[in-house]
Amino acid sequence: MADIKNRWPIDETRTLASGFSRGASMVWNVACYAGDLFRAYAPIAGGFWNSNPTDCPSGPINLRHIHGLSDTVVAFAEVGVYNSMPITEGMKILRTLNHCRTEQDLETAYKRYECRTWSTCGNGKILELCLHPAGHSIPAEWVAEGFDWMSGLPVD
Repeated sequence: MADIKNRWPIDETRTLASGFSRGASMVWNVACYAGDLFRAYAPIAGGFWNSNPTDCPSGPINLRHIHGLSDTVVAFAEVGVYNSMPITEGMKILRTLNHCRTEQDLETAYKRYECRTWSTCGNGKILELCLHPAGHSIPAEWVAEGFDWMSGLPVD
């Protein structure tokens, strides 16, 4: 990120890290261990590995995760085929990090998924968990929708 900032004018209020599957796992880890690198994170169909973490040292983050309830590669509520942590456990870690209540304060239905939002966390950051009935997939517009979500976040 430092190299990119040296080469091009970057608007740091518009930086988003996103990835799919193992790329999404990388996004979860960057958010957890270097959360200030990007304004927001939008992983899709991938989460923490089951071996890490127990907490996130980088501090509160904005994160929007999309996941399929029928995903058999990276399971939603159990350890996945490749030893992925259940997404429910990862979200619990982030809710604790962001000082959020257990229950979401908003639910929104979109064309292909429904989202649960924690927007009243104790530090002004927002978490969103979006679920769809399908499996391990990523329609192309989901990354753009993540960028739109980030663009609507309150300015820090």
